[in-house]
This record gives sequence, C-alpha cells and structure tokens, in this order.
Amino acid sequence: MATATKSQEIEALKHVVRAGTALAFSKKSKDGYVTKEIPATYIGRKTHADFLAYMIDEDGVRDYEMPALTSIRKEMASDKEWTALTNKKEVKLNDIVTEESFVTRTHTGKQYKLLEYEIVSTQKGGL
Repeated sequence: MATATKSQEIEALKHVVRAGTALAFSKKSKDGYVTKEIPATYIGRKTHADFLAYMIDEDGVRDYEMPALTSIRKEMASDKEWTALTNKKEVKLNDIVTEESFVTRTHTGKQYKLLEYEIVSTQKGGL
C-alpha cells in the first residue's frame, strides 16, 4: 500500500474561501461571512476577481449567510470604491490565485486550506 507524500496530503486538503466585510472581520463573527469550498481546479487558473465573483453568487450560499452576502455586495457596489484584502494585504484583482494564497487551518481535528477576503470600502477625499 503506497503512502501519500506530504505534498499530496496538502493537495488533498479542502480549499475553502471565506469573504466578509471589514465590519465582519472586526467583530470576528462567523455570521458575517460567506464560506464556500473552491474546486481545486480553480487554483493557479482563476484570478482574485473570479474568486470574488464566485463568492458573491447566490448559488451555494446558506440562508444564514444571506445577510453577509448582501453586505458584501453593498461594499462592492459599482458606485463605491473598494479593495479586497487577504492576510491583511491588498490583492490585485487580476492576479492569479496560487496555493501560496491559502493558509492551513484546523477545525474539529481536520485540516483545510483557507483563503479569506476582507472587502473594504475606500474613502475619497479628505476633511
């Protein structure tokens, strides 16, 4: 019986993406996010813009995530300026999402790969 290598084990981990607004991240509330599993085929082929479009599509969104989805969509409305952060760093929406974009997490004893998007509206002008 062949044993899996460490890289094969990492590749076999579920890839999960979580998106929320800056307010949701500041409250650290699980109810303020939309969470979806991403097909492994997306990694290395799709951009951050593609991932965000996938996240704000209602398909696969649970009922309790609908308020979070509405908030994210408001932040990303075309009449507002906004940016997306991952790991507290701004991402370029046209950049391809790579394996390095994900961090390994553990939940109930199971490991998975997580990519979090924090959607932040930006202010124009000054005082």
